[in-house]
Amino acid sequence: MVDSFAEFYPNAEERFTCWDQYRNKRHENVGSRIDYILVDRGFFNQHAVMGVGLDVRGKWASESAAAALSAATLGGLSQPSSFAGGWMPTLEGDVFNAQFRDQPSTGIIYTPPQLSDHVAVSVLLHNCARPLVASSLKDSSTLRFQPHRTAKRITDFFSRKGSKESVDCQLPPAKRIFLSA
Repeated sequence: MVDSFAEFYPNAEERFTCWDQYRNKRHENVGSRIDYILVDRGFFNQHAVMGVGLDVRGKWASESAAAALSAATLGGLSQPSSFAGGWMPTLEGDVFNAQFRDQPSTGIIYTPPQLSDHVAVSVLLHNCARPLVASSLKDSSTLRFQPHRTAKRITDFFSRKGSKESVDCQLPPAKRIFLSA
């Protein structure tokens, strides 16, 4: 599997997807990268494209830490919450619209902090003529990892399916122990 972001931007510094909002860490760009798109190597090589590149929002080198901080704060449009109390700044139109780019790309979609403490990772695909899911529905290796497609009820995931011999070998139900206070 390929991490689509790391494959296109191997030298990108401090490109995080989650920050501690309570402490305004997004405005210092101190965070974690916890959101990924993992793609099969063959599929990636055949269909993934970079697009317009990383969100920079300034005259920074695109993979630099300064560019990452600028992108995380939407080029300075996003302001931190006051530690004196109150809420996040009101989500104004220019801050809301800063998440939308002119062209598609593989990278990180920086949404305003008023919407979430996470931002999304994206991968731009080309030459995918038909829906990918429909082509793999009958593939046995794919179906093996989709048990939800054969389950009719949620309890199906918790009940044992087995042969006639396994019925005789079942353990008795667990005893409940009640503790008094």
